[in-house]
Amino acid sequence: MTSTSNVSEVDRFRAAWLSVEGDDAMARAERISLEVSAAGRPDLMQAVAALKAPSQAELDLHLAGEGVIGHETEAGPFGKLVTRTATAVKELGKSISGKKRLALSLMVLAPAEGSVRVIFRAPVPKTAEGVIPGVATPSTLDTLALKRLAAILSHSDDLNEDSPLYADVQALRGGARSAVRLVAKAVIDGGWDVDGRFRQQGQPEERVLLTQGGARRLVAATNEATRAIETLTTFGVVDGQRRSLGAMWFVPADGRAIEAAVSDPDLLRRVAEIAAEPSRSVRAKFNVFVTYPAGDAGGARRSYELADIEEAPEQRQLSTSSTRQLTETAITLRDEGRLRPPLALEAAPESDKKKH
Repeated sequence: MTSTSNVSEVDRFRAAWLSVEGDDAMARAERISLEVSAAGRPDLMQAVAALKAPSQAELDLHLAGEGVIGHETEAGPFGKLVTRTATAVKELGKSISGKKRLALSLMVLAPAEGSVRVIFRAPVPKTAEGVIPGVATPSTLDTLALKRLAAILSHSDDLNEDSPLYADVQALRGGARSAVRLVAKAVIDGGWDVDGRFRQQGQPEERVLLTQGGARRLVAATNEATRAIETLTTFGVVDGQRRSLGAMWFVPADGRAIEAAVSDPDLLRRVAEIAAEPSRSVRAKFNVFVTYPAGDAGGARRSYELADIEEAPEQRQLSTSSTRQLTETAITLRDEGRLRPPLALEAAPESDKKKH
């Protein structure tokens, strides 16, 4: 067998492995069958080892659109996308931790035959003895940065008026905003629409969609400056949360339903407890990032991030009928696609935060 045919067979094997999604009994059985079929083939066993390498999180990007012909795309723009994504993850890690220098261990799994695809992986950390733990480990900066990037890319295609995109971007420090902008520009230059998945150890898989329009919105958002950061304190009800995504739906007693990111783990736990009792009225405090499109002083955009939440005083508790009405309103908006939760923006591990 020639070297060329070996490479082609390895590619087909990897494509078959990556096409198996999920971790249920059937998916595991399919992977075991593939692994058995690779026995006796050093090239295929090497591919199996790479595919089974433990990762704490991964961003799996599939490229489509005008920049893809068949299963091919131009090497130049694709190389820029890979390099700029790696740079963005590093800069986001620095932004999260407050460090000026950072060496991350992000891995790239090469594209497989059958698609224009690239996978960025945050490996599971090793112990001091070099042993990889068999249980879920606290999120590393690699994982937090990769997740932050996935959130920003996903929010770029969120057309809701109060999309968290602008709050995401305005919170970036150092070179992170510029690095994220360059990723969006690479997508635009390549003429791609990105339809990918973000996977994290112990959490549900989430879709990451970035169209050409979304990439342009992201470039515009990174060029805008926050004119004001307002504080909103209001009473209402939590109409659901998705703890794995760090997201909540909130229905104020005196206004329209909003979506907000929940970046603080302690707040996220509190939201989960409150959401378990939908009739509870709460007092919520939000940071509201206000931005204005260039040349439009009247077209303010607002993005929300939860700053605090607590049970409302007894005199401010809503009646059962009022709570039901607010909840039904939020469910209607969500079903119509006008209320969508953002991806999580986790806090940096204490050990990785900048020492002052």
